[in-house]
Amino acid sequence: MEEKNEIKASINVLYLYCNDVHEIRHFYKEIIGMGEHDFGMPDNVFCGMTADKMSMMWFKTEKENLPKREKWVDLPGFEGGEVEEASWGIQLPTDVFPEVVKKLKEEGAQLLFPNPIWCQDSYWAFPVRDPMGYTVEVYAVPKERPENRIWEE
Repeated sequence: MEEKNEIKASINVLYLYCNDVHEIRHFYKEIIGMGEHDFGMPDNVFCGMTADKMSMMWFKTEKENLPKREKWVDLPGFEGGEVEEASWGIQLPTDVFPEVVKKLKEEGAQLLFPNPIWCQDSYWAFPVRDPMGYTVEVYAVPKERPENRIWEE
């Protein structure tokens, strides 16, 4: 069987639009803990957030405010989603995950579940919505499977 030569490509930037760059920056940088590589001063028209090799470039819409998503994405592994559209997961180190969960709750983020759930017998999942209503699965993969699969604060 002949092997095909594949191009070694990578996706490293997502371009997204939002109504308020400050809200996006606060959510992804201050609450989730992503890095920041750009912030469009003085007009605050864009911000760039990083995680590992991926970058999210958020631009303030120049048109009327964009509608925020109002329904949860139907993610594999658990029930509760209603639509099939773009969403993403952000993996956090297991030692940071509980603090981020706490911050998300304190900041009033929209939560699909009141606490993280043990998902696909391999990781803790905590689906939330970002300021534009995108479903974001914040998750952590422990080195060992926990004895108790009910999240304890």
